[in-house]
Amino acid sequence: MTDYQYSILFVCTGNVCRSPMAEAIMRDTIPDDEEQMVTVSSAGTGALVGLPAAPQAVEVMNQHGIDISAHRSRQVTADMLKESDLVLVMESFQREQLIRLVPSCGKTTFLLTEYGHPLDIQPDEVPDPVGFDISFFHNIYDILETEIRRILPLILERQITGGTGG
Repeated sequence: MTDYQYSILFVCTGNVCRSPMAEAIMRDTIPDDEEQMVTVSSAGTGALVGLPAAPQAVEVMNQHGIDISAHRSRQVTADMLKESDLVLVMESFQREQLIRLVPSCGKTTFLLTEYGHPLDIQPDEVPDPVGFDISFFHNIYDILETEIRRILPLILERQITGGTGG
């Protein structure tokens, strides 16, 4: 085991639905004996700072035994991007925004659904649930959990080998 902490940043638009859900699912999914090896956070490309998670997101996460009621939205910053080993976005336009902010983060920023897949796979975006009913939030949870369970072994392997990106 290494002392290096692999840093993951989840990014969506408002940082009140998808990225805080993903952050919490990742934290919940990391095995206890590995949790000191990975740091997880979230932010938004257009976040209003200090907002709580959307009530539907809180409810869905509670139904899965995860409490995000203390979450407060954050605006993504250049420093966050520079300090992250891996940045996972929900939609391709978010990746483009981040690369405009910090061009070098293009090497470490991926759509959540593309990370770890061959380059010839066309990834899906994780749709924004704002304005939809609770069942849509359940669908978003399912997508996020499936993707996080798929990529977690890849992330833990990269962390063990010294934190090399995507």
